[in-house]
Amino acid sequence: MGKEHKNTKYGNTDDPGLILSKIHGKRVLDVATGTGSNIQHLKNSLGSFKEIIGIDLEKPERIKKFDHDGIFNGQNIRYIQMDAAQLKFDDCSFDVVSIGNSLHHLEDPETVLSQMFRVLEEKRWAVISEMYRNRLSPESQTHVLVHHWWAGIDSALGVTHRETYKRCDLVEMIERAGFIENKYFDIIDSESDPHDEERKKYFYDAIEKYLYRANSFQNLPFFKEQAKKLLDRIDRIGIRWSPVLLAISKKQ
Repeated sequence: MGKEHKNTKYGNTDDPGLILSKIHGKRVLDVATGTGSNIQHLKNSLGSFKEIIGIDLEKPERIKKFDHDGIFNGQNIRYIQMDAAQLKFDDCSFDVVSIGNSLHHLEDPETVLSQMFRVLEEKRWAVISEMYRNRLSPESQTHVLVHHWWAGIDSALGVTHRETYKRCDLVEMIERAGFIENKYFDIIDSESDPHDEERKKYFYDAIEKYLYRANSFQNLPFFKEQAKKLLDRIDRIGIRWSPVLLAISKKQ
């Protein structure tokens, strides 16, 4: 979800943009917000809102350092350092809750979803998006393989970063949390140029940075060999963004 996916197809006959434009939130919560990229999407998509709160475990100073777009400078958007698995908000205190491409970064994603369900008002909206690893074109498979290689390095460094989910696992997780009236949309990058030079450079640079982080590993040759294969695949096959499942759901 977002501006990176310039060419998309939706697997649902409804229009997710139209649905989101009809959601008028008072208090909006964005979980595992990072530097606020998902908040930017909410700002552009929701019909209206009075306040958006982004929460994450990162210290406010670090969030501010990497908030290049100034997301948290707005009067009605603020950041709170908080554990997503232990939300310090009252039950039913938000009328929109959201999480974007962060479930695979959480130690206990099911607990986080249950916390989001708890703080959401009845008959109000959850907006959940997450990349997945099946139903792939060869070009999107490249992105998933790179992402899983990143996850391997992060995990070796003690950072929670698991491989991406299958689509069916995401659906089951959302529904186990109690959300209903789930509308699912598949955002699929099927038309962008898989050999776009700017995108390829982004991945070349990211792979180099991750190799630097793995420099002290005893099994560094293994990660180097994998990186070589990934770079070769990017050159031969190209790369497109992996598909994203967007769920627009309600609390009963």
